[in-house]
Amino acid sequence: ENFVLTVNPVNDAPVINAVAENLYTDEDESDTLSVSGSDVDHGTHNPGDENILTFSAISSDTTLVKVEIDNLGSGAGEGEIIFDVQQDQYGSADITVIISDDGGLSDSTETTLTIYPVNDAPVIATLQDTITDEEVPLTIIFSASDVEDDPLTLSAVSDNESVVVSID
Repeated sequence: ENFVLTVNPVNDAPVINAVAENLYTDEDESDTLSVSGSDVDHGTHNPGDENILTFSAISSDTTLVKVEIDNLGSGAGEGEIIFDVQQDQYGSADITVIISDDGGLSDSTETTLTIYPVNDAPVIATLQDTITDEEVPLTIIFSASDVEDDPLTLSAVSDNESVVVSID
């Protein structure tokens, strides 16, 4: 006896390739990471054979680092995570990377991004040119700050030897 056996395609979940367990960068330095994955479905028998792949990413701490995905190509399973490290922030954040197919199935992997602190230069407010009469003391008020709140040592000099400067 003859019979016809029909095998209907079912959507198989995509598989994401693992990324490094730990990544490192310096404060204020954005970075990127290539990601990839695959899907055994070949996409010729939709529905049930979905294979258009996209990536997404989630940061556990968006005040520290925001993440974006650049899906390279047209859903072929390659992408790039863009780490947007927020200014003057440091610490660690867990980054979850997800690959999804157009049938709604997904896979994920996780990495921890550690951002090292960098000592930023202190900032002094711009001083305006000032004129005073001879032998008349002049007081100039200025401010300086350091984003890390490190103690500051201030000094002042004059390019004119007959002008005496001091900081109180």
